[in-house]
Amino acid sequence: MNMGEKNAEMKRQQIRKGNLAGKTLVLVGVIVTTVLVFIGARNYIEASRCFASNTNAESLGVDLAAETKSLRDRQAVLVNKGVIDEKDSSDKEGYELYLINKALDTSYNNCASTEFLESEVVGRYCDLRTELAAVPQYTKDAVRQRTVPYFIGAFMILVVFLGGGIRLIKDARMFREKLDQSEADEQ
Repeated sequence: MNMGEKNAEMKRQQIRKGNLAGKTLVLVGVIVTTVLVFIGARNYIEASRCFASNTNAESLGVDLAAETKSLRDRQAVLVNKGVIDEKDSSDKEGYELYLINKALDTSYNNCASTEFLESEVVGRYCDLRTELAAVPQYTKDAVRQRTVPYFIGAFMILVVFLGGGIRLIKDARMFREKLDQSEADEQ
């Protein structure tokens, strides 16, 4: 094997490596893009379900508003009667006013207490507040924030990896054609 053939064989190996690197780059780009799109789609579906459950939150909110109004009306009746709120349960109306005042005080989560949850007076109100607090509050913006970065990242990776891989494959093909042309000219 003379020096020219050895040189040509080395160039062919470099061309194969470039071609393989280009194909690998394209394959990695497609795989990473697929994974990112899958994650983004999964997040979108999950966030959309939570967003849809906000309709449940709306109905809970309406029920809670009605229950709050009912408690405020009862509170006003008791206050107009001159009842003083007392923690002692022996005074039934005083204890009822105490429970209503504490339940309606939103600065503390009094509804977490079993005393309030099991009460006939404020139990429904506390149940509704607890249920409403457990519903995740998603808006359309929150859905976008959970999904858009994955889709943008997938697009960017696809463009970069596919562009780089295709460029390597084209360069390898171009060098192979030049090598074949130079070998044909030598003969």
